[in-house]
Amino acid sequence: MPKVLCPIDVTLKIPLHDHQLARINSTADPIANQVSAILGVWPPQEHQIYLSVGIPTEHTGLWLHDPLAVALAFDKSLCRITPLHISAEFVDTPIDRDMIIRRDILRTIPKKLPANMDACVDVDADRFTAMFTDRICGN
Repeated sequence: MPKVLCPIDVTLKIPLHDHQLARINSTADPIANQVSAILGVWPPQEHQIYLSVGIPTEHTGLWLHDPLAVALAFDKSLCRITPLHISAEFVDTPIDRDMIIRRDILRTIPKKLPANMDACVDVDADRFTAMFTDRICGN
């Protein structure tokens, strides 16, 4: 079975824009209403999470991590993809704000070996967020 890794540095390029959220919130479609309710509770929670761990709150947003992963199952042209060898390993991870090194964090590590999966390296953000909004709004 083909494997595609879509890392967070790619999914952080696809926040839902204010005009797209406004469209979802104003659509009478029942699915859009459910999505609107789900999305409505996230920004205050994310803001609190960011404050509690010291992340600047200007980086908050409605990130579409999981929807992009699902969309890639039927349209890989949304991302620029390259074959890579990726392994998951526990590696030393500096946590600067706590001045410690954690050794229990599983990280994805690219290796100079034959490719074992495809990895997304970029995303057509405007095309994806428009497609997401259209599908949620019933278009």
